[in-house]
Amino acid sequence: MDSNDRSKTRVIASGFTDAKGNYSISIPESELGQRQIAAIWRRAEGYAAARGNDYQTLDSLLQEPLNHQPLVTTPGTEIVIVDPAGKPVPSARVEIGKVKVVGGVPYPLPEDWRPDFVRETDSEGRVSFPFVHPGSLDMVTVTPAGQSTRIEYTGNYFLNYEAKKESPHFTLATIPTGKIAGRLVPAAG
Repeated sequence: MDSNDRSKTRVIASGFTDAKGNYSISIPESELGQRQIAAIWRRAEGYAAARGNDYQTLDSLLQEPLNHQPLVTTPGTEIVIVDPAGKPVPSARVEIGKVKVVGGVPYPLPEDWRPDFVRETDSEGRVSFPFVHPGSLDMVTVTPAGQSTRIEYTGNYFLNYEAKKESPHFTLATIPTGKIAGRLVPAAG
């Protein structure tokens, strides 16, 4: 379950399902009565991370819990990072920042989940994300090894380029980088 303080999405509680998919989430007392907006996120092996397409107050979720939380199967998403010449970029840091929910809009992933959605490319420039459906990407950030330059592929990119049906689902190219050098001096006067 996440609580949206309008600047970051954070996990305030989590739980597991039984063999039939039933779940129970215990909410910390410190979170109750604060009129927080909340949504229930879910993820499971072989399924895309997702959440409902709406927010409710935490109090209303406690009074009327959601009974039907669909999961969408996914093969995972594989991305290849290449340089401007088309050669694989090994050891690049690739981070999924936002995913779209089925039939809905994109949402930032819960902050507590970030480590599971950051990977490093292998020697062939490949990286895989098992909890991401290829069609749900909305923000991917790539940082080539040894560089401070971050390249963000946002929703506009993914609106124009559909995922391939076969793996790799996307091939993302880094951009040529340059260097600016100079000298700072104190202002006269």
